[in-house]
This record gives sequence, C-alpha cells and structure tokens, in this order.
Amino acid sequence: MIETVRSGLQIVDLRARPELLDQVAHWHQQAWQKQDISGIRERLQLHLCEEPLPTTLLAMEASAALGSASLVRYQKLGGYEASVWLANVFVCAEYRRRGIGADLVAAAVARASEFGLPQLYLYTHDHERYYTELGWQAIKQHSFAGRSITIMRLVLDQSMPR
Repeated sequence: MIETVRSGLQIVDLRARPELLDQVAHWHQQAWQKQDISGIRERLQLHLCEEPLPTTLLAMEASAALGSASLVRYQKLGGYEASVWLANVFVCAEYRRRGIGADLVAAAVARASEFGLPQLYLYTHDHERYYTELGWQAIKQHSFAGRSITIMRLVLDQSMPR
C-alpha cells in the first residue's frame, strides 16, 4: 500500500519498507520507553508478516520516514475483549504541527475500514483533545501500567467502499 496523501507526503506500509524497522523501534522506545529496544524490534517484526494485523503505516516524504501509526489486536485491554486498537502514533519532533499525525490516523482508520471493522479503540495519557478533534469519543477512564489513561473509540463508517 502506497497512498499519496498530499503533495510530497505518502503513507506506506512498513512491509514495503522493512529496512525502516529499526528506526521505528527507536522512535517507539524514545517516545514511550515502555520496553527495551530488542523487545520493541521483536514486536515490530510481527508487523512484517503477511497477516493483516498487526500493521504499521509510515508517513514518508521523499525517502525520509516522518512518523508511524499501528493497528494492533489486544486480547483484553480496559475490559474490551479481542479488539483492534490504533497505537504507536508518532511523528518526529521536527515534522509536528503539519498534519502528519492526522494523516497517519486517517490512513489507519481507512485501513481498518477496509478490514470491515466496526470500530477502533485507542488509549491516551495526554492527547484526548487531539483525538476528539479527529472524531474520536472518550468512553472510559482506566488505569494501565500504573498510569491514568483515557480509552477512546471511533465508530467506522460501514458505508465506505471496500
């Protein structure tokens, strides 16, 4: 999948650019420091398999990767059984405030719609307002890994062509 979002910006699947896996792993480790880098790399390797999920999308400008967003299936999070979640939305600091994050989210939502999913979830520690502006709805406050989070949901438009 290569989708031109706007002039110069493309969204590509990590499967098409596997050489960028280490860069994405470093972004995730730097941003969230939730695992050691080898654990993050191992998890991202699953995003290269032929199965539709998990998957990671990259925002690219020329040959430079600017950010990423993933779709993952969690077996149980926040009381929601086996559901698909938007995760790992990241844009490099020097490219923020240009709409790239919103483009990545929109591409992930479009991909989820292609899969026929009725809804997507995400959780955020501190970006509830951002996602609300993108159409997501806060549905639950929860504690995860010792931190307070907001769980949000987006109902997908099932009338979109597949």
